[in-house]
Amino acid sequence: MYCAEICPPTDLLTLAGALGAERAQSAFTSPYWLGPLIDTLAPEAGAEAFGVVVRRRADDAVAAVLPLAATREKGFKTVRFADFGVTDYAAPLIGAAFPKAATDGPAFNAAIKAALSRYDLVRFERLLPQVATEANPLATDPAAVPSRMRGHVISLGGSVRDHVVALGRKVRKEVERCERHIASAGALRLNRAAGGAEVAAAFERLETLQSARWSGTERRYRLDQPAYGRFYRSVIERGTGPGFADVFTLFSGDVPVGAVFGIRGPDRFIVLRIASDDTQWGRFSPGRMTLLAVLEHLVADGLSTFDLGIGDYDFKRRLGAVPAPLADLTAPLSWTGLPLAAGLRTKAFLGRQPALKRLADRVRGRV
Repeated sequence: MYCAEICPPTDLLTLAGALGAERAQSAFTSPYWLGPLIDTLAPEAGAEAFGVVVRRRADDAVAAVLPLAATREKGFKTVRFADFGVTDYAAPLIGAAFPKAATDGPAFNAAIKAALSRYDLVRFERLLPQVATEANPLATDPAAVPSRMRGHVISLGGSVRDHVVALGRKVRKEVERCERHIASAGALRLNRAAGGAEVAAAFERLETLQSARWSGTERRYRLDQPAYGRFYRSVIERGTGPGFADVFTLFSGDVPVGAVFGIRGPDRFIVLRIASDDTQWGRFSPGRMTLLAVLEHLVADGLSTFDLGIGDYDFKRRLGAVPAPLADLTAPLSWTGLPLAAGLRTKAFLGRQPALKRLADRVRGRV
């Protein structure tokens, strides 16, 4: 029913552009995102970036294209979606022959695995259950399991003010208090960087604020490494003009309060980086106030769905974001990969069962 073959990065980007023009796709499969990934982060990781093109045998129509990357992990040739730690969600680009019926899913998945037979293992993490309106067969593969990571989505039925009121009196009062105090130092003004030198300066400001927040903490912060800086700058350079990427900065008078970087999907804005000046405004939730200002601006543009991405941060819950489930798929592609896949699935299962994990840790401690 389906066949699949590997294609080089140049063909992957061409197909991504063509399929993106035909129908709604995940923002993370846009050429404005994939191009910088392939150019900057793939070489840094020593990864082989490529695509897998799935076609319907009957008429050779494209069913899907998967943007992938292969690396050696502990000696095993492992294939993942091309994310390199910056892509929140994994999904194929869908074509006209994408499976419509659940019964076609196994053949679709089998074709992908057959095309990857030169490798040992697939680890497809944070798979979207749906791409646009179509169910993702990879997320329902028998080997797929619920991911420990979740997306967080705010869907607005009205204004941002109405949404804040609906969150309850406590949240509303907090937002009003923070807005009042920040505005007392100067009128609040949200700037959407237009491009060129302006957007470069806005993103540099965001990087500086975000780096300052992590400075001195014990947690590892890698986004200020040169390769990541080159990646995000490339996304901004390529994607700001077409309306794919945006950098917003909230000011109190002429003083920056916070900044947001995000990208647009067909029906939503995806927030990827938030930074704020906690030294000056920390008592007044500057990150939350910046994000609410961005949402208000984009609602006026006609958007009503806002994806705050992965990561179970408390501010997302307080803003009323609803968790969105994702799936992980780990499967062997060779005899060599069989024991590794089994071990990884067991580890993932224990991670979702805290009591069993504690028992396993105690048993290992006694051996």
